[in-house]
Amino acid sequence: MRGHSVKGCELDAMGLVNDRRWMIVSGATRGVGVHDFLTQRSTPELATITPYVLDKYALERIQLFLSAYGDINRATPEAILVAAAHGADPDTFPVPTRASTPPAALLLVQDERFCHPQQVEGPSWFLCPVILPSHPGALCVASQVWSSTVEQCVDQGQDVADWLSRALPSASSCRLLYQDPFFTASQRAIASSYMPLPIIFNPAAWHAWAAARGNLWGFLVASLLKPLWWATTGGLAPSTSFSDGFPLLLASENSLRDLNTRIASRVCESSLDKDAPPPPSMHMNRFRPNVVVNYPNEMQPWEEDTWAEIVVVAGKSFKECTRGVRFVGVKRCSRCTVTTRDQESGRSSDGGLISNEGEEENSDPFLLEPLATLSLFRASKRGAKEGGVYFGMNLVMRGDYVGRQLEVGHRVLVERVDPCIGPL
Repeated sequence: MRGHSVKGCELDAMGLVNDRRWMIVSGATRGVGVHDFLTQRSTPELATITPYVLDKYALERIQLFLSAYGDINRATPEAILVAAAHGADPDTFPVPTRASTPPAALLLVQDERFCHPQQVEGPSWFLCPVILPSHPGALCVASQVWSSTVEQCVDQGQDVADWLSRALPSASSCRLLYQDPFFTASQRAIASSYMPLPIIFNPAAWHAWAAARGNLWGFLVASLLKPLWWATTGGLAPSTSFSDGFPLLLASENSLRDLNTRIASRVCESSLDKDAPPPPSMHMNRFRPNVVVNYPNEMQPWEEDTWAEIVVVAGKSFKECTRGVRFVGVKRCSRCTVTTRDQESGRSSDGGLISNEGEEENSDPFLLEPLATLSLFRASKRGAKEGGVYFGMNLVMRGDYVGRQLEVGHRVLVERVDPCIGPL
């Protein structure tokens, strides 16, 4: 769905708090009760929905609004959001960013400007209280994210499933799942080639679990496991949420500016009308990173390709560096057709709405921007269609990161570079 920009966010055992913790899956199951995940690749209408993660206070504001005015199907989303945001802590709306502020509900609002007629027959919003594993009658199911199976995801109920099935015509039937970061059974490992130990040995997962429950035994287990984990993995974080494969995706504004310059130049060279205005710039949200950096202009774009290890700190001094959050660059990110879609409408770069029933479903995505230009200078050695094209770097946390804060304005210190990370 659509994303949010936040001023700061804590880290937990699976990455940024409340980031990519919900997932829509197919109502049908693969094998023995395993659901397949849905994304904008197959369901572009997801881009028309804005999710607001509400804490307990914001949920109470909405419930007061609905009790005063009635549960009106056509109540305007603006009125509901104002009611939720009024008087709320700006740091917890529209997304709580601290582990100590758990999510209480998910408010889904569909942008009717970009909907098909059959999508706007019912209410354009849905309020879904979060169902946790500890709730009576909670249904825990398994889901599939690429080649990994995520166990014990909590189904959020039939009502939200019905609303999503109407709002997403190309998905036919679907379910909404939640991954509780403190429910160790639902933790998902990153690619096994990067993790030599199972998640059960992860001290950060035990520390987060203990902090959520005030369990002293959990802190003891975390301290006992820490030497083993560091000796075997170097302190790398083993867990991720419903992301494609890693907890963090870093992208740079410098590289995006270079890409937009190349796209404009390519379009102008191929255009018959030399006086035509340049194409609109690609927005960063097409690449869906959760960490965006901007480095000095004297540095060359695409520098992040070589960042093998970085430290994010609040200042410049070496003393502050020791208190920063450390990350390891493990793999350049291969890009898919989601980058070719506007993140408000779900429409592709040439203006057509891609759907399962449309003629464009079988079209070549590498004829669309930004994949078309990226394939000219950012393609794998095996070729764009075999090995992919790259934008951004996948990161994994290292060391003591649970409870640490990333904020806009923090500085990035590059401690180690490696030009051979996920070579092009």
